Amino acid sequence: MEITQEGLKVEANTKARKFEERIDGKLVVETSSPELTAQELIGRYKEMADIERAFRALKSTLEIQPMYHWTEQRIRAHVFICVLAIQIQPFRSRDCFAPTSSRRTS
Repeated sequence: MEITQEGLKVEANTKARKFEERIDGKLVVETSSPELTAQELIGRYKEMADIERAFRALKSTLEIQPMYHWTEQRIRAHVFICVLAIQIQPFRSRDCFAPTSSRRTS
């Protein structure tokens, strides 16, 4: 794109367009861990998306405001509690959607 005295001049970037057409509809993931297989890499990517979704759900459902901690101990404790909640969440979801007869009573 170029702005001139005569107006706006727009040219298609054919190199970029060809690249975009080649990857259209595909998941492209870049990694700094070349030892991972494609399946492992995509698995980790999906886990990350699940964790991010869980954090959003946790914050929006509970209407949590930003937490500001000033000491390393408080920051570590806060992160630990958040990660623990995310780790427990799949088990709680499984229990909620289990048939009534198979639910645990404890």
